[in-house]
Amino acid sequence: MLEIIEQWLSQFGLDASWLNLAARAISIGAILVLSLFAGFIARHIVLRTLSRMIRHTRWRWDDTLLQRHVLKRISHFAPAVVIYLLTPIALQGYDGASRFITQIVLIYMIVLGLLVLDAVLNVIVDVYRSSERSRHIPIRSFIQVI
Repeated sequence: MLEIIEQWLSQFGLDASWLNLAARAISIGAILVLSLFAGFIARHIVLRTLSRMIRHTRWRWDDTLLQRHVLKRISHFAPAVVIYLLTPIALQGYDGASRFITQIVLIYMIVLGLLVLDAVLNVIVDVYRSSERSRHIPIRSFIQVI
């Protein structure tokens, strides 16, 4: 990928000493644009479509998924995955920087996963509280342990 960008830039008469740096800057910019685009699609198209579908069902647990923002939290994975997968390609030869960025993104995805898990557990508690069994067997303390 970098070679193609370098060839394209050399056609514009860019000095050979700047080709590599300019190609990397363009590829990093492309990754950022792609991650923003993935986030936009995930939040504004997929999430809105799912929200409309969920509101028109008769089940209550899926409404609780929307109220607890489970799907919204899941949508944050899209830009992170794009950055995680494409950064090593854009930063070939800069292994330290590539590892650093992928580790930061991986930590971000782990935190997101924990937030999604927390929201799902809250959904389970909310759905369970709406049942008859919840009056006899409370599960809130079990969920808090998890």
